[in-house]
Amino acid sequence: MLHPKQQNVKICLSKKSIFLFSYNLHENTVESAKEISVQAYTLRHDKAASPYPETKKTQSWEEIENALSKESKQLSSMKSSCKYITSHDSSSSSLSYRLTKQDKNYTEEIYEELNSQKMWTLSTGTIVEMKMTKLAEGPCHSLILDTDDKTWGEYFTQEELEEIQAHKAKPLKPLPSELFEYLNNITQDEDIETMHESIARTYYSPKKNPSCYWAQKSLLDGLDLHMPDFFKSFIEHSKRDYLSRVWRLILTVFDSSEICSKASSFESNRGRQIASVTNIGRKKSAKRPDHIFRYGSFELGISEAAKVSDENGDKDIKDSRIKAPKLMKDLMQKILENKPGLINTLRIPSIIMSGLDINMHILDIPEGYVSRITRTETYSYPNEYMSFASEIKP
Repeated sequence: MLHPKQQNVKICLSKKSIFLFSYNLHENTVESAKEISVQAYTLRHDKAASPYPETKKTQSWEEIENALSKESKQLSSMKSSCKYITSHDSSSSSLSYRLTKQDKNYTEEIYEELNSQKMWTLSTGTIVEMKMTKLAEGPCHSLILDTDDKTWGEYFTQEELEEIQAHKAKPLKPLPSELFEYLNNITQDEDIETMHESIARTYYSPKKNPSCYWAQKSLLDGLDLHMPDFFKSFIEHSKRDYLSRVWRLILTVFDSSEICSKASSFESNRGRQIASVTNIGRKKSAKRPDHIFRYGSFELGISEAAKVSDENGDKDIKDSRIKAPKLMKDLMQKILENKPGLINTLRIPSIIMSGLDINMHILDIPEGYVSRITRTETYSYPNEYMSFASEIKP
């Protein structure tokens, strides 16, 4: 929940269109893939391009799970600008767990090892990392700062929070003109079969016009849900139903690119859960995300899903505010170990799907050692047929 004065720092688009949202997910991920490819080419032809030594191969998700669950005092093999902190205690699976004295002492040691000359100094003179030492719990334990967390209102002024959120932030992109025009010309028809036929009438090539092909397919999939009254069914839908049917357009947006969206297996109650400032009780949680967005051997983003929309529920808090940031930081660290030159340009997205609501979180390192979380507004899938066209238009 936002601090009362933080409402104006969220990323927003002109209208809550799921196509605008999905397109920006695609563009952000493809852009990261291009940056990785460009730097890979540069490093192959100029070994002096990076001051970092060559690093080990990319870790598997099994290795990440082990790193999250086992006691470890090993620092990252990265330089200090990319340091990552893991908690030692693996005994708790409850979000009510707080850092032990040993954890806190170790965290203080890690913060003390940071080079003060490389820390993020705001225009007010406040050093962000120094403020973060006062709340070294939860994601902050890994140098992750989410200004959407109202707790930060006690440590930074409103002006400082806005500066943290705005510094080197990349605005979300508008739709390309051909896709905008296509969606804007969609009209609502009282008869769903007539509307379905109208949308399907024009052929779009998946190779020559992939964006309109994807949009057309997504629109037809949406109408297919309304035909049997999927949204009004008395049958309780599972998380798999929402992932594979409602949010299918999120998974298919990469079909025409080199990005791969792959489902991840579920494993619950393996290892500890990281600390939370507020006790929200015990609940099983998967350590792996529901989907991983890949480019070659690089994992560029994740998605998490729940079948119920409840932004204050245990599942949402654990997935979007605790689990997802940690996993996003893992992805960031793995890429930077191989591509250190991307430290201030790489952005890792996390898609949080809760029932019919969806939003995107972006992790980046704008300055110093801080991994910043930025959030979009929440977008909703149209669940009423007669408002389908108006709600999908950009």
